[in-house]
Amino acid sequence: MDFISVRHFPIPPSSRQISFFFARSWLRMGKGNKEGTSKQFRWTKPMEHLFLEILTEEAQKGNKPSNTFKAVSISRVAEAISERFQVQCDAKHVKNHSRVLKNQWQIICTILGESGFG
Repeated sequence: MDFISVRHFPIPPSSRQISFFFARSWLRMGKGNKEGTSKQFRWTKPMEHLFLEILTEEAQKGNKPSNTFKAVSISRVAEAISERFQVQCDAKHVKNHSRVLKNQWQIICTILGESGFG
């Protein structure tokens, strides 16, 4: 059988749809650390949801004049994440996660542009 394998999930070439959720889960890479033992900042789904919600509001307010957000928007996300989830989230975490999401979105767009998808 001819299957395209993305991280061990076979997809028939005739498949016309790919879910953003599944594509993101295939792209995620973890180190397998037990919860609470890593010194790295870990983004949970609720954190990511708040992150996207706030940045959407900031873009609608005009705080994204080009392809990057203003520093005040990044700070707002970091403060909201820290306050709501009782973690230490800094602007560098927000900037890095923004870069990660952008790279993942580019990969998803590339996959969708391949023959046999979308």
